[in-house]
Amino acid sequence: MNASTTARGSTRGSTRARTATAITLSTLVVGAALTTASTAEAAQSAASSSAATAATAAAQVSTRPIADPTPPPSTRILQRVRLAATPVQIVNTYSNLAADVIGGNTAAGTGTWLWPRTGSQAQLVDLLPTDSGYFRIRVRHSGQCLMLDWRTGAYTDGTKIVQHPYCNTGYNPSQWRAEYVRTNSTVNGVTTPGLTYMRLVNRSTGRCLDADNPRGFTPPEQARLQQWRCLPTTGRFGGNQSWDILRHGQNRAD
Repeated sequence: MNASTTARGSTRGSTRARTATAITLSTLVVGAALTTASTAEAAQSAASSSAATAATAAAQVSTRPIADPTPPPSTRILQRVRLAATPVQIVNTYSNLAADVIGGNTAAGTGTWLWPRTGSQAQLVDLLPTDSGYFRIRVRHSGQCLMLDWRTGAYTDGTKIVQHPYCNTGYNPSQWRAEYVRTNSTVNGVTTPGLTYMRLVNRSTGRCLDADNPRGFTPPEQARLQQWRCLPTTGRFGGNQSWDILRHGQNRAD
């Protein structure tokens, strides 16, 4: 566990929320009753104000973190995609709770959390291969894919995971890969291989699927799913990023 992890429990709540910079363009209206001289003066003032506003907007946009574009709707394309034969669940290794679309809602943009493994369609997913080991996670009840929430305007630690109909290849925030980490223990100079943990890494950011659990250790029910910088799979926050991909009813040891 690195030094930054120690402070995570106390600072994570403050760094979780992110809002995009809002840019408001003001409009100047020149009254028709103004004289010619007043109209020219007003027009010159409007042009100057417009140029200043544009410069301010450009400066704000240039400092805003670059994110992938908003996923476009793709309902027709989605209907042509066949469901895989055997769905699976994404299960937290420490708590045995499953990734679940909140309330079984089918609306685009609905968030996700951890919930007991009921085997509902809101927990069953198909893993759609993309390339280079990456895949998309499509939820059975809605046919939508789990991805980073683009509505915050930037992808940072704490960006939530939501469902959205855009399941096509080529959209990196909806693509994930499994990364396996083995833990070893050393006693009297002898190293013994320990358990292997899996974490899921997002293609767009290189950050890991994470349960929002500032207290650490075992994530509780209703812990929201988000991304966070990848951390060691052991220690206080290791449980937030440790996952298994299992069939419903399957245990990790099976």
